[in-house]
Amino acid sequence: MGSFSLFCFNHPNSGEFGRETHPLTFNSFWDTSVKCANTLKQTGVAMAGFVADTGEYPLIMNTKNTKQKENYGLSMSRYYGGNFFDVIKNGCPSARYGKDWIREYPNLRESITYNMWGVGGYNISEGKPVYGLAAMEYIGNGGNGKYWQAVPEAEVKSPSAMIAWGDSFGGEGKLLIDGISPMSRGRITQHNVNMRTRSRVLKRHAGLMNITYVDGHVQGEKIERIFEMRNTLRLWNRDGKDHEDNLK
Repeated sequence: MGSFSLFCFNHPNSGEFGRETHPLTFNSFWDTSVKCANTLKQTGVAMAGFVADTGEYPLIMNTKNTKQKENYGLSMSRYYGGNFFDVIKNGCPSARYGKDWIREYPNLRESITYNMWGVGGYNISEGKPVYGLAAMEYIGNGGNGKYWQAVPEAEVKSPSAMIAWGDSFGGEGKLLIDGISPMSRGRITQHNVNMRTRSRVLKRHAGLMNITYVDGHVQGEKIERIFEMRNTLRLWNRDGKDHEDNLK
Protein backbone atom coordinates (compact mmCIF):
# COMPACT_ATOMS: atom_id res chain seq x y z
CA MET A 1 0.00 0.00 0.00
CA GLY A 2 1.26 3.50 -0.78
CA SER A 3 2.44 6.09 1.70
CA PHE A 4 1.05 9.56 2.25
CA SER A 5 2.87 12.42 3.97
CA LEU A 6 -0.11 13.40 6.10
CA PHE A 7 2.07 13.62 9.16
CA CYS A 8 5.69 12.73 9.76
CA PHE A 9 7.03 10.90 12.78
CA ASN A 10 10.66 11.41 13.73
CA HIS A 11 13.06 8.54 13.62
CA PRO A 12 14.99 8.47 16.92
CA ASN A 13 18.36 7.42 15.50
CA SER A 14 19.41 10.59 13.72
CA GLY A 15 21.25 13.46 15.39
CA GLU A 16 21.26 14.44 19.06
CA PHE A 17 17.51 14.16 19.46
CA GLY A 18 16.70 12.35 16.22
CA ARG A 19 15.15 14.53 13.57
CA GLU A 20 14.95 12.15 10.60
CA THR A 21 11.30 11.77 9.53
CA HIS A 22 9.38 9.19 7.56
CA PRO A 23 5.83 9.26 6.18
CA LEU A 24 3.00 7.26 7.69
CA THR A 25 1.44 4.38 5.83
CA PHE A 26 -2.24 5.10 5.33
CA ASN A 27 -4.32 2.40 7.01
CA SER A 28 -6.77 2.24 9.89
CA PHE A 29 -4.07 2.02 12.57
CA TRP A 30 -2.14 5.03 11.32
CA ASP A 31 -5.37 6.87 10.62
CA THR A 32 -6.10 7.00 14.37
CA SER A 33 -2.54 8.17 15.03
CA VAL A 34 -2.94 10.94 12.47
CA LYS A 35 -6.22 12.01 14.11
CA CYS A 36 -4.43 12.12 17.48
CA ALA A 37 -1.64 14.21 15.96
CA ASN A 38 -4.14 16.59 14.37
CA THR A 39 -5.87 17.05 17.74
CA LEU A 40 -2.53 17.85 19.33
CA LYS A 41 -1.77 20.31 16.54
CA GLN A 42 -5.06 22.11 17.23
CA THR A 43 -4.20 22.06 20.93
CA GLY A 44 -0.90 23.77 20.20
CA VAL A 45 -2.67 26.44 18.17
CA ALA A 46 -5.16 27.03 21.01
CA MET A 47 -2.38 27.37 23.58
CA ALA A 48 -0.46 29.75 21.31
CA GLY A 49 -3.55 31.97 21.14
CA PHE A 50 -3.89 31.95 24.91
CA VAL A 51 -0.22 32.82 25.43
CA ALA A 52 -0.37 35.59 22.82
CA ASP A 53 -3.27 37.21 24.68
CA THR A 54 -2.05 36.73 28.26
CA GLY A 55 1.72 36.40 28.10
CA GLU A 56 1.41 33.28 30.29
CA TYR A 57 0.85 29.55 29.96
CA PRO A 58 -2.46 28.04 31.11
CA LEU A 59 -2.50 27.73 34.91
CA ILE A 60 -3.20 24.45 36.70
CA MET A 61 -5.96 25.95 38.81
CA ASN A 62 -7.18 29.39 39.82
CA THR A 63 -7.49 30.86 43.29
CA LYS A 64 -8.90 34.21 44.36
CA ASN A 65 -5.44 35.79 44.14
CA THR A 66 -4.48 34.59 40.68
CA LYS A 67 -4.47 36.73 37.57
CA GLN A 68 -5.93 33.84 35.57
CA LYS A 69 -9.53 33.29 36.69
CA GLU A 70 -9.95 29.85 35.13
CA ASN A 71 -8.16 26.53 35.34
CA TYR A 72 -6.27 25.30 32.29
CA GLY A 73 -9.17 23.22 30.96
CA LEU A 74 -11.58 26.16 30.90
CA SER A 75 -8.93 28.48 29.48
CA MET A 76 -8.13 26.05 26.68
CA SER A 77 -11.84 25.52 25.93
CA ARG A 78 -12.24 29.18 25.01
CA TYR A 79 -9.33 29.05 22.56
CA TYR A 80 -9.95 25.54 21.23
CA GLY A 81 -13.55 26.38 20.33
CA GLY A 82 -15.15 23.53 22.24
CA ASN A 83 -15.16 21.65 25.54
CA PHE A 84 -11.48 20.96 26.09
CA PHE A 85 -12.21 18.44 28.84
CA ASP A 86 -13.76 16.26 26.11
CA VAL A 87 -10.60 16.71 24.06
CA ILE A 88 -8.50 15.55 27.02
CA LYS A 89 -10.68 12.47 27.43
CA ASN A 90 -11.26 11.53 23.78
CA GLY A 91 -8.67 13.42 21.75
CA CYS A 92 -6.64 10.32 20.90
CA PRO A 93 -8.84 7.65 19.25
CA SER A 94 -6.02 5.12 19.74
CA ALA A 95 -6.47 5.24 23.52
CA ARG A 96 -8.19 2.08 24.73
CA TYR A 97 -9.22 1.27 28.29
CA GLY A 98 -10.87 -1.97 29.37
CA LYS A 99 -14.09 -2.06 31.37
CA ASP A 100 -12.30 -3.25 34.51
CA TRP A 101 -9.82 -0.37 34.31
CA ILE A 102 -12.57 2.19 33.71
CA ARG A 103 -14.58 0.84 36.64
CA GLU A 104 -11.56 1.04 38.98
CA TYR A 105 -10.36 4.44 37.74
CA PRO A 106 -13.45 6.25 36.40
CA ASN A 107 -11.85 9.69 36.67
CA LEU A 108 -8.49 8.71 35.17
CA ARG A 109 -9.25 8.20 31.52
CA GLU A 110 -7.46 11.08 29.83
CA SER A 111 -6.09 10.37 26.37
CA ILE A 112 -3.97 13.53 26.01
CA THR A 113 -2.54 15.61 28.84
CA TYR A 114 -0.49 18.68 29.78
CA ASN A 115 3.16 18.82 30.84
CA MET A 116 2.31 20.46 34.14
CA TRP A 117 5.33 19.79 36.35
CA GLY A 118 8.26 18.68 34.22
CA VAL A 119 10.76 16.06 35.40
CA GLY A 120 9.79 14.45 38.70
CA GLY A 121 6.14 15.40 38.53
CA TYR A 122 4.81 12.43 40.46
CA ASN A 123 7.00 13.22 43.46
CA ILE A 124 6.64 16.96 43.82
CA SER A 125 6.42 18.23 47.41
CA GLU A 126 5.02 21.50 48.70
CA GLY A 127 7.20 24.51 47.92
CA LYS A 128 9.53 22.58 45.63
CA PRO A 129 10.40 24.27 42.31
CA VAL A 130 8.79 22.66 39.29
CA TYR A 131 9.76 23.10 35.68
CA GLY A 132 6.66 22.34 33.63
CA LEU A 133 4.09 24.78 32.25
CA ALA A 134 1.24 24.74 34.78
CA ALA A 135 2.75 26.82 37.61
CA MET A 136 6.01 28.31 38.85
CA GLU A 137 6.02 26.11 41.95
CA TYR A 138 3.93 23.40 43.52
CA ILE A 139 1.88 24.72 46.45
CA GLY A 140 -0.75 22.03 47.00
CA ASN A 141 -4.40 23.00 47.30
CA GLY A 142 -3.98 26.75 47.59
CA GLY A 143 -0.83 26.53 49.67
CA ASN A 144 -2.25 27.86 52.98
CA GLY A 145 -2.75 31.39 51.71
CA LYS A 146 -0.16 31.29 48.93
CA TYR A 147 -1.36 31.43 45.38
CA TRP A 148 -0.52 29.69 42.16
CA GLN A 149 1.76 31.73 39.92
CA ALA A 150 1.40 31.20 36.18
CA VAL A 151 4.47 30.60 34.04
CA PRO A 152 5.34 33.70 31.97
CA GLU A 153 6.03 33.17 28.28
CA ALA A 154 9.67 34.24 28.67
CA GLU A 155 10.33 31.44 31.20
CA VAL A 156 10.44 28.82 28.43
CA LYS A 157 13.98 29.02 27.12
CA SER A 158 13.58 26.83 24.05
CA PRO A 159 9.95 26.52 22.85
CA SER A 160 10.89 24.15 20.02
CA ALA A 161 12.53 21.75 22.49
CA MET A 162 10.03 21.58 25.36
CA ILE A 163 7.10 19.18 25.64
CA ALA A 164 3.74 20.92 26.12
CA TRP A 165 1.03 18.34 25.37
CA GLY A 166 1.00 14.70 24.41
CA ASP A 167 -0.34 11.20 24.90
CA SER A 168 -1.31 10.56 28.53
CA PHE A 169 1.80 8.62 29.47
CA GLY A 170 3.89 8.94 32.59
CA GLY A 171 6.68 7.17 34.42
CA GLU A 172 10.40 6.60 34.32
CA GLY A 173 12.45 3.93 32.61
CA LYS A 174 10.38 0.88 31.74
CA LEU A 175 7.73 1.53 34.40
CA LEU A 176 4.98 3.45 32.61
CA ILE A 177 1.29 4.20 33.11
CA ASP A 178 -1.44 5.49 30.83
CA GLY A 179 -4.68 7.44 31.16
CA ILE A 180 -3.39 9.91 33.73
CA SER A 181 -3.07 13.63 34.23
CA PRO A 182 -0.56 15.19 34.17
CA MET A 183 1.83 13.37 31.91
CA SER A 184 5.23 13.37 33.56
CA ARG A 185 8.63 11.80 33.68
CA GLY A 186 9.22 10.55 37.21
CA ARG A 187 9.04 7.54 39.52
CA ILE A 188 5.67 5.85 39.91
CA THR A 189 4.56 6.01 43.53
CA GLN A 190 2.90 3.17 45.43
CA HIS A 191 -0.66 4.40 44.88
CA ASN A 192 -0.06 3.97 41.16
CA VAL A 193 0.93 0.33 41.49
CA ASN A 194 -2.25 -1.01 39.86
CA MET A 195 -1.94 1.40 36.94
CA ARG A 196 1.36 0.10 35.56
CA THR A 197 0.38 -0.36 31.96
CA ARG A 198 3.54 -0.29 29.83
CA SER A 199 2.10 -2.80 27.39
CA ARG A 200 -0.85 -0.52 26.61
CA VAL A 201 1.46 2.49 26.31
CA LEU A 202 3.56 0.69 23.70
CA LYS A 203 0.52 -0.44 21.72
CA ARG A 204 -1.14 2.95 21.32
CA HIS A 205 1.08 4.23 18.49
CA ALA A 206 3.32 1.20 17.92
CA GLY A 207 5.91 2.33 20.45
CA LEU A 208 5.67 6.05 19.70
CA MET A 209 4.29 9.00 21.66
CA ASN A 210 2.61 11.94 19.94
CA ILE A 211 3.90 15.23 21.37
CA THR A 212 3.08 18.91 20.85
CA TYR A 213 6.09 21.07 21.62
CA VAL A 214 5.66 24.55 23.05
CA ASP A 215 6.27 26.19 19.67
CA GLY A 216 3.31 24.23 18.28
CA HIS A 217 4.99 21.61 16.12
CA VAL A 218 3.88 17.99 16.59
CA GLN A 219 6.18 14.97 16.47
CA GLY A 220 6.05 11.27 17.11
CA GLU A 221 8.83 10.24 19.48
CA LYS A 222 10.02 6.79 20.56
CA ILE A 223 8.76 5.93 24.05
CA GLU A 224 12.24 4.82 25.11
CA ARG A 225 13.70 8.16 24.08
CA ILE A 226 11.22 10.20 26.11
CA PHE A 227 11.17 8.06 29.27
CA GLU A 228 14.55 6.30 29.43
CA MET A 229 17.29 8.41 27.83
CA ARG A 230 19.06 10.88 30.11
CA ASN A 231 19.80 13.38 27.33
CA THR A 232 16.08 13.97 26.87
CA LEU A 233 15.28 15.01 30.45
CA ARG A 234 15.57 18.66 29.47
CA LEU A 235 12.72 18.29 26.96
CA TRP A 236 10.37 18.25 29.97
CA ASN A 237 11.69 21.42 31.63
CA ARG A 238 11.08 25.06 30.75
CA ASP A 239 14.64 26.14 31.62
CA GLY A 240 16.14 23.54 29.27
CA LYS A 241 18.11 21.85 32.07
CA ASP A 242 18.03 18.19 33.12
CA HIS A 243 17.02 18.45 36.83
CA GLU A 244 17.86 14.79 37.22
CA ASP A 245 17.68 15.14 41.02
CA ASN A 246 13.89 15.45 40.69
CA LEU A 247 13.80 11.77 39.71
CA LYS A 248 15.05 10.69 43.15
